[in-house]
Amino acid sequence: MLLSDNPMRKVFYIDPNNMVPNINYPLLESLSKRNKIEIRYFSGLTSSITDYYDKNYSLNTNYVFFNFIHKLKNGFVRKLFKSVLYPISCLIILIKAIYHKPEIIHYNWFGIVFYDLTTIFILKKILRKKIILTQHNYLQHEKNKLRFGENRIFQLADKIICLSQFIANSLPVNLSKKISIIEHGNCYETEIKNFKIVNESKKYDLVFVGNIRKYKGVEILIEAIEILINNDSKTLRAIIVGKITNRYFQSLSNLIEKKSLQKNIFLKNEILSYTKMFQIISNSKVGVLPYKKATQSGLPYIFYSLNVPIVMSNVGGLPEQAEKGISLLSEPNAKSMAKAIETMLEDVKNDTINANSFSKFQKYPWEKTIKKYEKLYNTI
Repeated sequence: MLLSDNPMRKVFYIDPNNMVPNINYPLLESLSKRNKIEIRYFSGLTSSITDYYDKNYSLNTNYVFFNFIHKLKNGFVRKLFKSVLYPISCLIILIKAIYHKPEIIHYNWFGIVFYDLTTIFILKKILRKKIILTQHNYLQHEKNKLRFGENRIFQLADKIICLSQFIANSLPVNLSKKISIIEHGNCYETEIKNFKIVNESKKYDLVFVGNIRKYKGVEILIEAIEILINNDSKTLRAIIVGKITNRYFQSLSNLIEKKSLQKNIFLKNEILSYTKMFQIISNSKVGVLPYKKATQSGLPYIFYSLNVPIVMSNVGGLPEQAEKGISLLSEPNAKSMAKAIETMLEDVKNDTINANSFSKFQKYPWEKTIKKYEKLYNTI
């Protein structure tokens, strides 16, 4: 369908658990400002930073999923309520689809796959809607196979958006004709624009920020720092900060203590606001992404925009996000990571990398990302 064939495209965009609000809100606000796209966002108040986005972004939100369940502290009770209420939320989606008559249903994430499959089947086969999926990865983190019903959803979809070539290559060959690659893009442009970098001496040599999970390789970073310390870098200071489970926090704390790195590594279990995260990053010399596996990440764009070079593992889709001259790739092991960090710190110290090094940073500007979504919606 050509753009001129339909002056207005109505889209339902669905992310039940509000998994990636950092992408969803900037994306949908930007698209809603396009004259030919009308978007309704269906999600839930499950994110700790939903309030921030509701205050700072303007879009048509429909919070029909789990609006009180996230407040329940007992995990079993949460899952019980979710399993009971999720089909009701899906029914609401179907009713609203009948009433508002959207042409496109875009699932950015799944909630309970069985009910999502049933809903998508009705939307596709009975209501004749176009189905778009965004695949942030092929297999969900820490799973080794598809969940029941996921493959059938892939077959029903008209288009599958992959955020990196790596993800696209991970999908079965029989889905290749459905795939559109729309890179992650710098969805933080608004927040970074409003952040004022404070020019002061760098407090930390190394920084790791974000949700701290096992696949992100924090142990590799700790071991790499041990190697650097043993190479006479006694003054090295690193901060590792982000949301982490109490059990994993204790495991990492024990590892830091075992290696006698308490004076060199500051581990903090904390949900960071953008302002706090940007301030920590801008007050650090080098960012580190020691991931064991990855599909893509939004963090490189933040580091680049704040004039902080990064060292990241040569895994998954991360090499696609490596900007020449302001990033280094490392194998996902301590020895290789230590060598890359040492090189990057030397480049910063010698002023080989400075503010001017970031002036040509052009990877995936947000406007380019928006135009790709707009084109897809208007041609599907």
